[in-house]
Amino acid sequence: MPRKQRQINKEIHQCLNCGTSFNAPDNYCPNCGQLRTDGMISVWDFLKDAFEDVFNFNGRIFLTLKSLLIPGKLTRAFFDGKINSYYKPVRIFFITMIIHFFLLSLTLNDIYDSQNFQQWGRESVTREQSIELLDSVRTNYTWSSQQKQTLDTLEKEIKKRFAGGDSTDFSIFQEPIKISYYDIYSGMNREEMIAAYQLKGINAILAPQMARLMRSPGDALRFAIGNLTWMILALIFALALVMKLLYIRRRKLYVEHLVFLFHNHAFGFLIFSLNYLIAFVVETDVFLGIASLLFMTYCFIAMRRFYHQGFMKTFVKSGILLLSYFLLFSIFVVITMLVSILLY
Repeated sequence: MPRKQRQINKEIHQCLNCGTSFNAPDNYCPNCGQLRTDGMISVWDFLKDAFEDVFNFNGRIFLTLKSLLIPGKLTRAFFDGKINSYYKPVRIFFITMIIHFFLLSLTLNDIYDSQNFQQWGRESVTREQSIELLDSVRTNYTWSSQQKQTLDTLEKEIKKRFAGGDSTDFSIFQEPIKISYYDIYSGMNREEMIAAYQLKGINAILAPQMARLMRSPGDALRFAIGNLTWMILALIFALALVMKLLYIRRRKLYVEHLVFLFHNHAFGFLIFSLNYLIAFVVETDVFLGIASLLFMTYCFIAMRRFYHQGFMKTFVKSGILLLSYFLLFSIFVVITMLVSILLY
């Protein structure tokens, strides 16, 4: 018990939460279960209680993770009525998903926030500024033919040294839109870009956003990853409908397919999180293929155990489910990326 709560005045016999009176030796209210307190707690106790409220880590987490490693076990236990013995399907799903996307963002951070990538943008701005300065010098002073030749040589050297192109082509909806690197990386705002390039309709919405993405790809990627969490949740609900059709003769409820998918995705998040950790330590993607094979094998075994069908039927249905997964995943990713671009 926290020190401040041990030193409570023993004359307090009333729960501050519900007002129920109870004996002094008792530490918990018999009505609402609140710990006897004077209303003041330490910072450590406050943070510890907040962490426990969010994640509710206790002995069940280890039992849940252990059972999660066995295909189909958690789903079968849940519908056998052993609900309080394990973490609820949605909770274990969100915990593993948070860990997964946290490690994914760390992995991609080195790619999109690397010094080389940012340097490329700065060089584009430097290049245009240098050329503008040379043009100003040419215009404001009188030069001999030899001096002009020297300036031309200097301009060619600047173009060669700083960045390769003058502009980038977004080509939105088959309409080429060339935006100069200088305008992108110097921070031209939305209204200025629309006016300068005479953008109209959907192009006036997407082109400035694409330029913003190029300036800060790391932040944009993390924003998109945040949206992917909700995309996967929506994907699971859509896949549950596919499984309802695949096992329509089994007369299983929609919620049974939903719980099955939550548990399988939780395992997938764990195994791919392990892949990110291994890739971070040894800098190799070898385990990615192994993780993918393990996940597909896990799902196949889980389907056999939970739906109680033979090898061939499960094999065919798992193949259909896999194709449906990739199709729905592609559709949901495109929608999520478009939404992310518009809202970023």
